[in-house]
Amino acid sequence: MINVKDYLTLKLSGLTASLPAVLAENGIGDFDKYTIGYPTDQDKTFCCVRFAEGTRTPEKESIVFTVHLQLPGVSETDAYKYIDAVKRHITGSDICENITVAMTDNFRSSTVEIFFEVTVSHPLTSCNYL
Repeated sequence: MINVKDYLTLKLSGLTASLPAVLAENGIGDFDKYTIGYPTDQDKTFCCVRFAEGTRTPEKESIVFTVHLQLPGVSETDAYKYIDAVKRHITGSDICENITVAMTDNFRSSTVEIFFEVTVSHPLTSCNYL
């Protein structure tokens, strides 16, 4: 069985290590903070990773995790650049079974929030299904 905390830590370290260069290539800024969980400061940019769901069958084990971007003061045009860059990074670094993206815009706080829901599956053999 996948250890969820270890898996999220691995995903976060991968994002932290390589995403800043991907964002710079696209002309957009890096995040103020990368974390597991939720944003803790509405005035800072965040890239958060959190567990959504996990399933296991005799054939495969799947985990669904959310990548949540909080982008205060970012224009809609730049928000789409973040979507493209992060989606390309996620799909290029893992075997994604499915990825969905949603974007919200809070006009009061001028904050764009983007949510990626990512499903990753790992095949199981009869040896590791107990």
